[in-house]
Amino acid sequence: MMYKFALLALCLGLVNGVVYKRTSPDPQDISETLAARVAQGQVTLNEMFREVEKLMEDTQQKLEEAVQQMDNETARSMSNAHGLPLNYHNETSTMEILGNQTIHTIEKIDKETDNETGGVYFSRTWIQTSGQWNEADHECLIDEDCGKDSYCFYEILTSKCMPCKAGNMICTKDEECCGDQLCVWGMCAQNRTKGQSGTICQYQSDCSPQHCCAFHKALLFPVCRPRPQKRQPCQGHPNMLMELLLWDVEGPRENCPCTAGLQCLSVGKESLCMDEKSSVGEN
Repeated sequence: MMYKFALLALCLGLVNGVVYKRTSPDPQDISETLAARVAQGQVTLNEMFREVEKLMEDTQQKLEEAVQQMDNETARSMSNAHGLPLNYHNETSTMEILGNQTIHTIEKIDKETDNETGGVYFSRTWIQTSGQWNEADHECLIDEDCGKDSYCFYEILTSKCMPCKAGNMICTKDEECCGDQLCVWGMCAQNRTKGQSGTICQYQSDCSPQHCCAFHKALLFPVCRPRPQKRQPCQGHPNMLMELLLWDVEGPRENCPCTAGLQCLSVGKESLCMDEKSSVGEN
């Protein structure tokens, strides 16, 4: 059950994070920093979806193999049942240690024969549990489990409380930053306001009217991004896969729409945010 958010994960584990250092969170340097992150190996959102799709295919194949193995085990059990006494009950328990994990297996076999009809009832129960979850390896589940000026650094197999981060340090959530700092464009920064450029968001209502909640190629989480102004480039043909996955209008987008009162229209060979009337004469 703890495997679930492999795909908060899961999904996060698909992309290798790269640590970058900055001396100041000057907004003028943000575009250069983001471009550097992309150049050093960050993937696009579409590539992330392709990785997730491949993972799902691999998972489906493993499930099919598991079902086939269970069918084989059932057939083998039925053949072995003929060699057992007419009435047989047995339960075995084994424990195997693999590295720092404990595999506990329970096998229960029951065979009963009706003396009058000769009918045979046979069942074989096989249960295997893994000791991957260990309280010693999981100090916390949420940030509230940790004390003041600390946050929960959570992974699938381990989690621990970590001290908060000072300014200009890499972050993935506001709780990682000390005091009243916010995580802005992936860096802890002071004197910032929620809803402005680069602040983390989950819904469109988390951002100001001049911004929208959208993903960025260099970050693994959505942030408030400025909506394109007049004559600025815009995305005229949205990613259909993204639109299907993010059907909720309040959820994060892949690209921000034009600012209020403008439309993304074709002007020559490019798409720009324009007044509909003004673009007609320029086409």
